[in-house]
Amino acid sequence: MKKNYDFSKGKKGIFYIKDKLDIHLPIYLDNDIEEYFSKIAISKGKDINSIINKVLKKEVELQKELST
Repeated sequence: MKKNYDFSKGKKGIFYIKDKLDIHLPIYLDNDIEEYFSKIAISKGKDINSIINKVLKKEVELQKELST
């Protein structure tokens, strides 16, 4: 890592999106978990993101039910 960086040509706020609600974050799964869900995704003809999202949504629903 450098001691100093030159930001003189930088543009403030170029990547800022006001009211952005749809934020995508990288999620890193353990190898065995990724392999498990990849197999499910392939067998159902879907991408792993949709499978993981369904599982997480069900988990959120379960947690809400248990907390009431």
